[in-house]
Amino acid sequence: MKTIYKYPLSIGLNQLEIPYIKILDVIIQGATLTLYVIVDTEISNRKLQIIVSGTGWELKDNILYGNFIRTVTDGIYVWHVFYM
Repeated sequence: MKTIYKYPLSIGLNQLEIPYIKILDVIIQGATLTLYVIVDTEISNRKLQIIVSGTGWELKDNILYGNFIRTVTDGIYVWHVFYM
């Protein structure tokens, strides 16, 4: 079954194993940074790394090979979200 799931994210590296097909968006829902993805519950889980970094933070070299999802503001904080 294909459906949309949400996953709470923390700042830094998030390692997920989920049956994702497509990343849709990242938003602040309530006080939680939340990732929305299309999943297919009939396929095997795939590894997905989500990196949440703040403005002015040092970036690891591997993030340069990742894919940008979105920049999200949360009050005075600005988070930049990537996946690999």
